[in-house]
Amino acid sequence: MSLCYDGGLLDHLETALIQLNQFELRGSFGVPTEELLENASDWRKASEAGHELMQGVLLNPAPGPETTLADVREDLLDAEELLRDLRGGSSPSTVALPWASQTGHDYAALSTELAGRYCAIRTGIEGFNPFDPSRALRLKIFPCDEANGRELMRIARRAIAERKWCIFAFQGIGVGEPSVDVRAHLELCAFLANSLEIVEVEPVETFVQMLENKRNLESPLPPGGLFL
Repeated sequence: MSLCYDGGLLDHLETALIQLNQFELRGSFGVPTEELLENASDWRKASEAGHELMQGVLLNPAPGPETTLADVREDLLDAEELLRDLRGGSSPSTVALPWASQTGHDYAALSTELAGRYCAIRTGIEGFNPFDPSRALRLKIFPCDEANGRELMRIARRAIAERKWCIFAFQGIGVGEPSVDVRAHLELCAFLANSLEIVEVEPVETFVQMLENKRNLESPLPPGGLFL
């Protein structure tokens, strides 16, 4: 199970992070460059506490049809430099795309570029993810918009029962649209914290690394490695 937050909003710092830390859970935050710069020290502290800072430059605003690949590449490079500094020197391994309901942009043209730069693309498409190393590149989400605590816990129970990886995607926590109530987020965090004996709750990049390690174990290099 993963908890993902898009936009680098003030309520992510003032509400989501506080509730996550209260239950000793770690989340994934897709933060656009402007928001990283505006609250750099807070995001650095979040990273030091074990939360993931994802590549979020494509979230706000989403690139328009007129945006060229060169434009996107430049934005990604600029954001990566800042993220490496805030992440203590490590580069982001995952990139977050907007929710499918929020953009008409065709990301197919960017797929090759993004796949070449990141271990996984967290899409805006709704659904669960199998724990399958061969299918870990494009990740689906459960967009949390107006869901109450009971509904969020029901989704979590279903993912546990089906042995699937659910990425809960949040935007506003108590404010704005789309958003969920502060209490709903708190109830989900409490439920997950009380269920750690039967479910793992980790940032997206942690699960991606686990699946990558599993893929390497299942497909080891031949004797002599690549140089035969």
